[in-house]
Amino acid sequence: MLSSTCPSCSAPLRFKHAASAAARCDACGSTVVRDGETLEAIGKVSAFARDLSPLQVGARGKAGDRPFEIAGVLRKEREAVRWSEWFIVFDDGATGWLAEGNGQLQLFGSAPVPLRGVSASEVKVGYEFEASGRIWTVIEADRAAVTAAEGELPFPVTATTALPYADLRSTDGRATGTLDFADSPPSLWVGRVVELADLKMTGLRPITGWSDPTLTDMAGPEVAGVRTLRCPNCGGTLSLRAPGASQAIACEYCGSELSLAEHGEVTEAILRAQAVDRLWKPLLELGSKGRLRGIDWEIIGAMRRAVRVDGVDYGWTEYLLYNPYRGFRWLVEANGHFNLVRLLADVPPGGGGNYTPDRLNYQGDTFKHFQSGQARVRRVLGEFTWQVHAGDAAGTADWVAPPRMLSRERTHNETTWSLGEYLPVAEVRAAFGPTPEPHGIAPNQPNPFADPAVTRRSHLFTGALVAIALAVWALAFVIADNDTLLAQRYTARAVDSTEVFVSEPFEVPDTARRNLKVSVESDLTRSLGQVHVALLNLDDSTAYLVSGSAGSANRNSAWLRRVNPGRYVARVEVAKNSTTALPPIDVQLRIVRNPLWSGPYWPLLLYAFAGLLVVRVGRAQFEARRWSESDHAY
Repeated sequence: MLSSTCPSCSAPLRFKHAASAAARCDACGSTVVRDGETLEAIGKVSAFARDLSPLQVGARGKAGDRPFEIAGVLRKEREAVRWSEWFIVFDDGATGWLAEGNGQLQLFGSAPVPLRGVSASEVKVGYEFEASGRIWTVIEADRAAVTAAEGELPFPVTATTALPYADLRSTDGRATGTLDFADSPPSLWVGRVVELADLKMTGLRPITGWSDPTLTDMAGPEVAGVRTLRCPNCGGTLSLRAPGASQAIACEYCGSELSLAEHGEVTEAILRAQAVDRLWKPLLELGSKGRLRGIDWEIIGAMRRAVRVDGVDYGWTEYLLYNPYRGFRWLVEANGHFNLVRLLADVPPGGGGNYTPDRLNYQGDTFKHFQSGQARVRRVLGEFTWQVHAGDAAGTADWVAPPRMLSRERTHNETTWSLGEYLPVAEVRAAFGPTPEPHGIAPNQPNPFADPAVTRRSHLFTGALVAIALAVWALAFVIADNDTLLAQRYTARAVDSTEVFVSEPFEVPDTARRNLKVSVESDLTRSLGQVHVALLNLDDSTAYLVSGSAGSANRNSAWLRRVNPGRYVARVEVAKNSTTALPPIDVQLRIVRNPLWSGPYWPLLLYAFAGLLVVRVGRAQFEARRWSESDHAY
């Protein structure tokens, strides 16, 4: 550690880390460069404006098993966007960077690699190249300048002109990268996206109104979670819920668009555009806090966007959610349906370049292209991490694998990928209050007929009915007598119009079940005549007429239930419709007591498989309705 005084103002100055080559004097703002024990002030740089980040100089963490400490920080800025780059020093003496922007943390823990043969002029969004054993896709290319600094740094820093850079993602999804064209040849920094909880941080800043069960070791006084400022157009008092991270705010009273300038601990609102329409009030209230998927979020901004198809606007609302320990998420509402959306750290395989594939494979799911369009911002309200304007446009494309949706947005200098997950409306209502009933089908809404629980229940239902049908059939088989009481054949002569036959006597025993099945088959068709059968009880003179048919007039069967016991004869009458000469007519009569009854289990089997059919048809109809709203309607 080197302790000395600032050569510009004589204020105390300390170099704690041997890897630090420069430090900013908090007293006068000078950048002080050290050469051994010699210090030199080379210029000034603005103070680092405190945003609502839990990170601070002196905080410690672990990258895997490598402990590190935050030694300093740079604030960088390009048009409408700013971010922080925290300089970290590992206990083994190595150095790295922890980049914080747009709610994401990227850890660069190894030395950069010189990259030859790549120039800033050829690096555009969508450009792909191979380096360090990976294929990289450019997702952002622009120019950025250092605007503020704090603490110790590995190189001297003063206010600089904007220099070109490019943000990268590896096509295998395992790494992030940055091309820094400040060096010659340019440097390739390889890193990865991390969560704050994964770094096992200690010494973080406590923030009023917020906590996280994974982060308990805080240091320093609590930081106010909200700042207030006045709208320069209407004078209304605005609440800034993500100070430092927010770049713009739309006044909730007059709708004016304001840009935000940070001056130390003070935020200034600058009028950028007055509202031209009446004030827009989104469905969910700004400042509302709620819990989604076990994490607390606050709504800090809302934006209405739309795509125009055949002259018709199809709109949706995007709510910006914020948690200082978890970053940003989006809650997207369309037609009462909700998705929780997070920015992706990687590019889905096959998603690089400037084309739109029909399918993307990501995290084990196959996503099908749903629609593409040109989305425009219609209305804005509240805070945003970039300077959003009504009228801003971006090319969009969506791929779905319910309940998830991959989305790509592309402007001239940036491509972003996000992953959305469909939320049940009940979960959103429990978090943020009443919402209208959803209507229509969302692109990634789960198909209720494809729900494993529904499929399981339909299979259980079918299996149960089949089992019942088989049990009924088995019971019927066991109790059936299949006792043939009479089986006779008669031949009617061709010359007579009506002919009657009487069978031999047969007996129906006095048992508990006395059900008879009477079957008649003949060569006589309905157009030529009919066959009538009656059973006559010789003991008590009871008569039973056989009615009902199954098929046609020459094949007739009927059931007689609970007939009286006793001796019977069958009377068979062959009645022809005319005296036209016909060939001899054969008539077969069969009477069976308590035969196997197949009636009930056929309907059961029908109902059983009808249930599976209903689920299958319902699934297909739901998908047809879903895809009717896509670029691939069928």
